[in-house]
Amino acid sequence: MSTGAGQGHSTAVPELRLPTLPAPGTTLAFELRNLTPLSPAFLLRSTESTSTPLGPCPVYLAHPSLVVTAPTDPTGNLQLTVDVPDTQTLAGLRLFVQAGAFGHRDPTFDTTNALDLQFGQ
Repeated sequence: MSTGAGQGHSTAVPELRLPTLPAPGTTLAFELRNLTPLSPAFLLRSTESTSTPLGPCPVYLAHPSLVVTAPTDPTGNLQLTVDVPDTQTLAGLRLFVQAGAFGHRDPTFDTTNALDLQFGQ
């Protein structure tokens, strides 16, 4: 389920998508769209959600931790993959994720919507 809306420096709204449901033993392919082109992007996670403004960009995660970083392509898009361990202790886990990218012309950054994920069996 998507939470909130992204905020960025282009006319298109930054977006985070996950086309598959999370489950132990799978690979999650997060799709990041409409971020700052050719900029360092990041994926954050948390077990709690909130809504905190960070300048003009909302952060929807409480106490986030970094999952992975990579640069966006010339159109501001990126696919980030994350391997999920094959352990049943993850079944039922609720996790919130959000992505963003640092701007290269100013000290601000873009943020995406957040995803509210629940791991299946």
